Amino acid sequence: MATNNLTLQRLREVLDYEESTGVLTWRCLMARNNRIGKPAGTVDKHGYICVNIDKRRYYAHRLAWLHFYGEWPTACIDHIDGNPANNSIANLRDVPHLLNMQNRRAAASKRKHDLPLGVVANASPINPFTARIRVNGAPRHLGNFPTPEAAHQAYVEAKRLHHIGGTL
Repeated sequence: MATNNLTLQRLREVLDYEESTGVLTWRCLMARNNRIGKPAGTVDKHGYICVNIDKRRYYAHRLAWLHFYGEWPTACIDHIDGNPANNSIANLRDVPHLLNMQNRRAAASKRKHDLPLGVVANASPINPFTARIRVNGAPRHLGNFPTPEAAHQAYVEAKRLHHIGGTL
């Protein structure tokens, strides 16, 4: 992604922003495939909208922040509802990376099972599900449970207690 070379003036020359919907629309022709008044950007493989301006690529949520507040965000832009395509200003917040990571909806690695977030299977016949969470980078064991739902509930409670940025 590009660094913050784009100015507020240039951004407002080429794009309009609708704060309630989060949609950026073209104000001028920038390439053969865009049209004035039509939504700008394409969706990347992670679900984020990216916009090319003056041969540089920008995340739409960062452009929305600049357009609305008149300055680049100082840290990470967090999508409060977890939807990377929802760029309405009410859904965006400028937070440190750690806080942004606490609002994740899925595990960072590719999961090899269908268990809820924070839950793994173990070999115990009585309580075959373990709840785990990371707090400040350190793993914490939350207990063993008879059902995945009970283990996930323990995870959710711990997340609300330890992850101030989490909205799960």
